[in-house]
Amino acid sequence: METESPKPIPAYYCCYLLRSTVRHASLYIGSTPNPIRRLPQHNGVAKGGAKRTARDKLRPWEMTLVVEGFTSRVGALQFEWAWQHPERSRHLESEDDLDPKSRTKANASVKTGKPKTKPKAGTRRSLVAHLEDLLSLLRSTYFSSWPLRVRFFCADVYRAWRAWNDRVDGHLPDNIRVILDGDNLATAPDAKKYDELAPVGSINNLSIDYTRIEDYLEKSIFMLEDPEDLQCTWVAMMRELSLRNRAEKEARAILRKKEKRVRKESAAMETSSGPRSSSIEPRSVPEESSQDDLGPNWFEEVDIESDSDFEGRQKHRPTRPPPKLEIVIEDSDWDDAELIE
Repeated sequence: METESPKPIPAYYCCYLLRSTVRHASLYIGSTPNPIRRLPQHNGVAKGGAKRTARDKLRPWEMTLVVEGFTSRVGALQFEWAWQHPERSRHLESEDDLDPKSRTKANASVKTGKPKTKPKAGTRRSLVAHLEDLLSLLRSTYFSSWPLRVRFFCADVYRAWRAWNDRVDGHLPDNIRVILDGDNLATAPDAKKYDELAPVGSINNLSIDYTRIEDYLEKSIFMLEDPEDLQCTWVAMMRELSLRNRAEKEARAILRKKEKRVRKESAAMETSSGPRSSSIEPRSVPEESSQDDLGPNWFEEVDIESDSDFEGRQKHRPTRPPPKLEIVIEDSDWDDAELIE
């Protein structure tokens, strides 16, 4: 049996908290590598989505926040499951739950002294409960070292987060950042355009491809030609390294895409300024034999179908997908789960 080759670190993967704009008490937790595509599916605009968000009386839904920065599909699904099932997750066990003495003492009957049966924990459905669980997960031993970012799009949700944060004095680890976006732009600090911590305004403006590391990827491939200016961040370096070692064909496709864009911009500048030579000289990427150029959404193919609401996996993929084919994501194993209302 052939073992599946390791995949590069995805360009983007997030867990999200969905809320009905009709009934704010109805909430839904999911994960996806493409929230721009996923939200219309939940709202019935595109095919796919989840059965638990398919009720017309609760549509449209909005993404109130996303937890982004996951370096693998498995990691995002682990976080999603723990957030959906806090009463069953080992990452949210309290210190009393871990202490056998305190557990026996708490469960002992006053009259008989015998242990009492612990009642089954109910599902936590409120917004505050989900924000509380989110804060606990981000501070847990397992997730606290991950390079995660919490991006808030709804101001009232961020206010609830701040209120709970101040109440429990819950400081996040230094490597986990909070980004104010969407309705919070008035209070968001200034950031560079291509900074990962910069607000984008809405879900539709999120950078979900490898555009951010195009220059870095080009620099790494041509490093021996120009060894200057090699500053980088650890996350960018690991993402580029996984692309170069695990998906060389896709890495070269990214550079060819950039080269075409630069040539197009150069031609536009020459047209507007006359027959002057352009200062933009893109590097030509070495071609590989029998290598097809990939489309702009190749990274979705590389990461398999990653939404948690997808069942199964296609056994065979065409080398070149047919153009303008609408992507369909079916419902997942979580469809039988109880809707958070």
